[in-house]
Amino acid sequence: MADKIVDVRLLQAQHQRLSVELQRLKESGGGGTSGGMEARIARLESDMEHVKKGVDKLDGAVAGARTSIEELRIDFGRFDERSKNFPTKGFIFSVAVGLLAASGALMAIVVRFLPAAQ
Repeated sequence: MADKIVDVRLLQAQHQRLSVELQRLKESGGGGTSGGMEARIARLESDMEHVKKGVDKLDGAVAGARTSIEELRIDFGRFDERSKNFPTKGFIFSVAVGLLAASGALMAIVVRFLPAAQ
């Protein structure tokens, strides 16, 4: 007899659980059955068309970004190659010192061979 009471309680618990699941199905727009499924699928297909268009736009943007990045890489390579030919600080300092020494030597020569003032 006790086994039959337990079985009834288990059946009641299962019934309650199934009732909750059926209520969830009804709330999701299907009415608990497959009724209205064609309209819902049509709406999903329409939404997917919008998603596909968005993905296509993103593909175009990514392709444009790749092209821009490749152009930047080429420009940077050009700049890097040109910057190797820039004069260094040591070269600029050497030229400045050399010019000062040459102008000093020229002034010494001019002063040496100028006639004395009377």
